[in-house]
Amino acid sequence: MTATLWQGIGLFLLVVTLTGGEVMLQRRSPLHGQPRLARMVILATTAGGMIGATAWMQALPWSFSWDLTPLAFRFLAVAGLAFGLCGLLALARPSPARSAQFLGLLGLYLGPLTLAILALHLDRFSFDRPVVIAFFAIVLLLLAGLAATLPQMPPRLSRPQGTIATLTSLIAAAWGLALFLWPAGPLPLLWPWPSDALTSRLIAAMVLTVAAAQPFAGDRASRISAHALTASYGCGIALACLAQLAQGKPAPLAYLCIWGALGLLNAATLLTARAAAPSHGPNRRG
Repeated sequence: MTATLWQGIGLFLLVVTLTGGEVMLQRRSPLHGQPRLARMVILATTAGGMIGATAWMQALPWSFSWDLTPLAFRFLAVAGLAFGLCGLLALARPSPARSAQFLGLLGLYLGPLTLAILALHLDRFSFDRPVVIAFFAIVLLLLAGLAATLPQMPPRLSRPQGTIATLTSLIAAAWGLALFLWPAGPLPLLWPWPSDALTSRLIAAMVLTVAAAQPFAGDRASRISAHALTASYGCGIALACLAQLAQGKPAPLAYLCIWGALGLLNAATLLTARAAAPSHGPNRRG
C-alpha cells in the first residue's frame, strides 16, 4: 500500500472513532460537567495518539511530519499511548478535575512545542507532504479547542501527594527543561539527539507533561490518572530502549534505567491505591 492510502485509512479510522465515541458518550448520563467541546478535544487526542502509535511504533517514515530515528519514533509512540490511556480514563470516568487535568497537560505539550516550531524549526517541514499539512491542521484545531475550553476549566494546581509523585515531578521537570532549553547537551545518556534540536524538544514536551501530571491533579481520580500516565510512559520508554538494544543498536541507558524505575514505582503506587480504594458494591449481610 502507498503512504497516501495508509494516511487515508488512518484519517478514516480517526473520523469513525470520533463519531462513534461521541455517540456513545452522549448516551451516557451523567457527564459530570464535561462540556461537549472539551470532550471532543479529549476524544480526538486519545484516538489520534493511539492510532498514530501503531504507525510510529513501526517507524514508518510517512507517518510523521519530519524525519525521526527509530528510537525517537518509539518514544513518540509511547507518548501517544500514554496520552491515550490518560484520555480513556478521563472519558470513561469523567470528573471536572480529570477533564481539566487532561486539557492542561495537552496545552503544556502542544503550546511550547508549537511556539518552538514556528520560531526555530519551520525549515524542517516540507509543506508538499500531506502528513505535514495534516500535522499543522490537527495541532491548530486542538489549540483552538484548548483556547475555548481551558479558561472555563483550568487545572487546579496542587502539591504532589506522596514521595513517588513528588520525586517523579521533580525529576521529569528538571529533565524536560534541560532537554527543551538545551537540546544539544553534552551527555548522550540524557541527550540522545544532540544534532536534532526539534526531536529533542518533541521528546522534552512529553517529559514536561509527565512532570505536570501530579501538580495538575485536583482530586483522587486525577491523581490516579497521573500515576497511570507516568507508569505507562516510563515502562514504555524502558521497553523501547530494550527493543533498541535487542536489535544491536545503542540505547540511552539513563532513559532505560530512570524511566523504567519511575514507571514501575508509579505502577506499584497505582496498584496500591486501587487496592486501598473503598468498595462501592452492595453491602451484603448473611
